[in-house]
This record gives sequence, C-alpha cells and structure tokens, in this order.
Amino acid sequence: MADDTSRPAELQDDQVDQALAALPGWERSGVMLVRHIPVPRDSRDALEEGIRNVVNDESRIQMQVVDDEVFTISLGDGPNRLKPEDLETAARIDTVLSGSGTDRGTT
Repeated sequence: MADDTSRPAELQDDQVDQALAALPGWERSGVMLVRHIPVPRDSRDALEEGIRNVVNDESRIQMQVVDDEVFTISLGDGPNRLKPEDLETAARIDTVLSGSGTDRGTT
C-alpha cells in the first residue's frame, strides 16, 4: 500500500466555504478560487510581480487580463480539490492588493 502522508490534504467543500468568508473578493469557481481586480494597464506588471513574490507554488496559480480592464487570479489545480495552501496563498495575495505585502525584491 502506498504512503499518502506526503500528499497535501484536500479541503472539503464546507471548509472552503467557511474560509471564503474571511477572504472578501474571492469566489469559488468549481475547484478553483478566483478573484477579479480592476487594474489600470500601467499597474499590471507591478501587480503580477508582487503576486508572484508571495506565491510558493506557481503551478497552482493562473493570472490573466480579461476585457483589457480586469486582472483575474485563479488558484487551484483544475481537476483536483483545493488545498489549505491555496487559501493561504489567497490571503498573501490580499496583503499585496492592500499594499501591505512584504517586498522580497533586491535592491
């Protein structure tokens, strides 16, 4: 029998729903967390860089511009359930969006 202890826990639906109450602006879309943010065109690169600085696993995030006005962030792994790390990433992204994120860049 294979050892499943290395596999991250998957969240149940009620756990995701409860966590979303503490993540205003985020919504559930199937097995993904999604946030739509109106961002001026000249701010998109800085926003994307700030978000990438707080994401631990880039394979679980997608960013795109929709209708040339809205920056969309999707977290999750498509066919699989959301994991606790996805909720933690959403909270870290919120710190970037609020302007209180930590700059991991170098000078």
